[in-house]
Amino acid sequence: MLLDGLHEDLNRVRKKPLVPVLESEGNYDLEASRESWKNHLKRNQSVIVDMMHGLYKSTVKCPDCNCVSVTFEPYMNISLPIPEIRLIQKQFFWVPFDPSKRCVLQSFSIKSHKQINHLKEVIGEAFKVNKHSFDVVLIQDDKIRRILPKYELMSVLNNAALAGTTIFAFEIEPQALKESYRHPNFFKPSQEFTKIGDLEGQPMAIKKARLVSS
Repeated sequence: MLLDGLHEDLNRVRKKPLVPVLESEGNYDLEASRESWKNHLKRNQSVIVDMMHGLYKSTVKCPDCNCVSVTFEPYMNISLPIPEIRLIQKQFFWVPFDPSKRCVLQSFSIKSHKQINHLKEVIGEAFKVNKHSFDVVLIQDDKIRRILPKYELMSVLNNAALAGTTIFAFEIEPQALKESYRHPNFFKPSQEFTKIGDLEGQPMAIKKARLVSS
């Protein structure tokens, strides 16, 4: 590797002494790590070591005798998997608290590793409201399936268990919804609409009373 070659060219240690591999039982990690680092510096001293070298702890336990061996080994880089990032592209209904205002159908496109809190920020910016003044709710068959907490990942919206749900952003009084609450009459569209898409731009009747736990 390039960095290995640079380190060898810049290494100030010309005669490398033999150093033992230190092992411990995990009781004196601080002392063992310091001694391991000193041994590493006896053979390696360069600007690459100063900036990029470190130690990682390796623990091996015997399944027969339960003996534990702990060593500290030098590293210059760590390989990490790159997570697959997908876009969540869905639509939601914005439902104002004021019943005289109309329900609006809106779409969003957010990366799956983001949190619901990011979705609330996007919605809040789109409708010029505080992100804490509404809840993101999943509704199916006129019943609340989930009230999504802000720390949950956006990937939950692709969960097969929540297939068939519709996303609503309800502007409501603080603490008016609780995740365990359910009310069959919470969402009651006018009977003249035959499918959920017909509600776009139409007023929606929302029960303002505090929901009662079933």
